Amino acid sequence: MTENKRNQEENERHVNCSRCSCCCNKDNRHTPSCSRLPEVITIIGPVGATGPTGPTGATGPTGATGATGATGPTGPTGATGTAGDAATVQVGTVSTGDPGSAASVTNSGSSSSAIFDFVI
Repeated sequence: MTENKRNQEENERHVNCSRCSCCCNKDNRHTPSCSRLPEVITIIGPVGATGPTGPTGATGPTGATGATGATGPTGPTGATGTAGDAATVQVGTVSTGDPGSAASVTNSGSSSSAIFDFVI
């Protein structure tokens, strides 16, 4: 390869420069002796498509319990219930207890149909 051919190929690999005309050829291309030749040229290509979403990470620890909120308003009054059956009270037996014993009354019926037995 001739020296001219090698210089021509070298010039074609360099970028145009108008700042260093003292060492560049008439086409504003760097000569092999130019001090402004870049040592590394970084070529950046197009940005690729976004990759798929990764897996969900593990659940973190439970946070501290928050403060108790304010008490809510009182709810509406409920409907009136149906009337119940009237209770009954009867006197059952009346007997005399032993001398010096305490008097007593017991219910031998139920809470809605009481039968009171007296010991006096």
